[in-house]
Amino acid sequence: MHENNIHIPPEIAKTREGRDVEIHPTLRAWLLPLAHTEGKLAPAKSYDWRLAQKAVAAGITEWPKNALRHSFASYHYAAFKNAPLTSAMLGHHNSTQTFEKRYKKRVTPSEAVKFWNLMPAPEAKPVRRPVAKF
Repeated sequence: MHENNIHIPPEIAKTREGRDVEIHPTLRAWLLPLAHTEGKLAPAKSYDWRLAQKAVAAGITEWPKNALRHSFASYHYAAFKNAPLTSAMLGHHNSTQTFEKRYKKRVTPSEAVKFWNLMPAPEAKPVRRPVAKF
């Protein structure tokens, strides 16, 4: 993470174009317990497995490909009503056409408010690692 942004390097970006995405206060609250100063937040090999385990524990039987990306896009647009910004954060350049087709009108504004106000429990303690720069 760089200051108030997460850098998406071209080699891992879906569109193969790097970009910086602003860290929303809700995301910051969830990332702080995991924060460290460099490297990957979640190594890819263990991340997919850990996410699958969390889904099973929560009773989720189906986990669509890119579910987190799609959820972010839908909730971001519903809350902030800025299709060009949400589209750019996803790496959809020059057009909001893909965004409009896949993400718009999937979430109600009231659901979006709940989503962006969802915070970790106060007792969540940061993992002992070097302090991240935000």
